[in-house]
Amino acid sequence: MAKRIGVLTVHGMGEQKPDFDQGLRQRLTAQLPANVRKDVAFQTVFCQDLMQGNQGLVWGRMEGKGLRWKSSRRFFLYNFSDAATYEHAHSSGGQRVPEGAWNHPEGGGQAAG
Repeated sequence: MAKRIGVLTVHGMGEQKPDFDQGLRQRLTAQLPANVRKDVAFQTVFCQDLMQGNQGLVWGRMEGKGLRWKSSRRFFLYNFSDAATYEHAHSSGGQRVPEGAWNHPEGGGQAAG
């Protein structure tokens, strides 16, 4: 049976874990009536792992150079470069969400309960 309700979660900027939305899923599912849970499909968009490698390389090259304001530099690198990467991909005709970012089992969302 087709799902009637879709919930799409997209992580924010910064260092995120693949299960960033588990708490939300659990709380939302717990609040839904049992007869509605089967109609809900969750879909997660997780792109952090696609950018984390390059961010780590850049930080590694910067880190032993006697930089000041390290915490600020790290914040800008790991947070604002996410938004710049998305914008660059979109404005250059690329995909808004990089290929492979959709975390779905066998092509579909996960049921809520």
